[in-house]
Amino acid sequence: MITFVSTKNFEKTYDVLSADDRSRIEEKLRYLKSHPNIFTVIKRIENLDPATHRVRIGNYRILLRLDQENAEEMIFILLKLGHRREIYN
Repeated sequence: MITFVSTKNFEKTYDVLSADDRSRIEEKLRYLKSHPNIFTVIKRIENLDPATHRVRIGNYRILLRLDQENAEEMIFILLKLGHRREIYN
């Protein structure tokens, strides 16, 4: 089972997006929750602490941190959401 926990920084950015963008993000997160191997969809990130992975959704990126991984549950912290030009700065 995969669980996503959002930070205030993520929620603040998410709340100001258009309804279409929010819908696409929600759809992608639902897809990730049901995916049999999430690591084929998300990409590993190096040298961008505390983020460990990223998800691409059109022009937006979500920076994630894998918080817990065991046989029964994976917990990802949704750290940051932003446009692809600005997210890595």
